[in-house]
Amino acid sequence: MGVNKNIQQYTMSDEELKASAWCVRNKICITARESGYRTNRYYIDIEKGDYPNRVLIGSTKETYKFPEQQKKLAEYKMYYYKKYADEVQERK
Repeated sequence: MGVNKNIQQYTMSDEELKASAWCVRNKICITARESGYRTNRYYIDIEKGDYPNRVLIGSTKETYKFPEQQKKLAEYKMYYYKKYADEVQERK
């Protein structure tokens, strides 16, 4: 009937989940953006601030397929968490 696809998933570790929550609390938004209509390739965008006034900090030049982009999102969140966790006071 339909197309049976096997979609690979990436499960974040506990430390990566902690880094993801830290990014949300500190208004750092790291998301995947599709490179074109139905291309299955993604750029990673890094923004800071509250919606709708977020400021784009950076974007990757490379594109990633779905499973790789999930790993890359976790990698960027861990990078920002490790780099700024001690400098930024967490909101309570």
